[in-house]
Amino acid sequence: ATGTGEGTVVQGPEGWLTAPVTYQGERWGRVAMLPAGPGGPAFGPEDRTVLERTAMALTVARLIHPTPWEHTAHRNALRDLVEQRHRSAEDARARCAALGLPADRSRFVAVLVDLPAGGGGQEAEARLLQGLHATGVAGLVGELAPGRVGVLLALRPAQPWRPVVEQLCGAVPGGEPRPVVSVGSEVMDLADTARSFREAARVAEATPGGLPLPEGRSFHELSDIGLRRLLYALREDTRIQEYTERQLGRLIEHDTQHGSDLVTTLRHYLDAAGNKTTAARRGGLARETMYQRLRTIERLLGRDLESGEERTELHVALAALDALRAR
Repeated sequence: ATGTGEGTVVQGPEGWLTAPVTYQGERWGRVAMLPAGPGGPAFGPEDRTVLERTAMALTVARLIHPTPWEHTAHRNALRDLVEQRHRSAEDARARCAALGLPADRSRFVAVLVDLPAGGGGQEAEARLLQGLHATGVAGLVGELAPGRVGVLLALRPAQPWRPVVEQLCGAVPGGEPRPVVSVGSEVMDLADTARSFREAARVAEATPGGLPLPEGRSFHELSDIGLRRLLYALREDTRIQEYTERQLGRLIEHDTQHGSDLVTTLRHYLDAAGNKTTAARRGGLARETMYQRLRTIERLLGRDLESGEERTELHVALAALDALRAR
């Protein structure tokens, strides 16, 4: 390395100009300036001055703001990955490598932790970073938005991700309602981590607060999203609302006006796959009463309940109605 005697040196195979960030003899980190390009001009005195003043400004900033630098560096790097703000894949790998993230020969998994209203994002961020260290897995942790903390795991080639996420869930703040932990699919390249975060966000959108967790798990993943959760994610779409009204509106109106409960009768029938005897038993009705109610439903809706396709359409409409009422 070559230097100026003030700690500012050109070093490494990349030829970066670096300056230490220190205070009273304690070294906190370093700041680096990249060369203009291969074969470009050497760093001049003005470059060294700018870098050293930058290091001084960072020292002052740390003295003023108590937030640990590791948290800030993780947060900013993670946000840039999620929003794909790097100039190139090489820049992203270099930045993540500087934070201890092995960008090569790793598999990556995105995790989102959505806190209940009023949850402390910075506290959760600190606890998750501590939990990440406990797993022994490299990664990044940062608050991506108010109430949402992201974690990027960098796993070894043969390392399964589910046990790591389960261990990480142990660091999630407790309380009721519980935070929702959503996981995207694993990707093989750092450049694809934004896709894994988008998938985790879709899982979060399809997960109502308070939804029971799958047995034996502390998180939700893409394979958990079935019809009902998909409709929950799309519940604000006016096309879903119009479809539900078109399919069930007359039945709901009849129940409101007459104090009946034909919607529940229809639900029992469809859940029983069209078996009238099973539906009557679930509804606590005599078979003849069930037959009469089904005829009324067919008349009100103009539907043939013996048609498998029409039963499917009504079943979807009932699932959409549940999603709309969950708002």
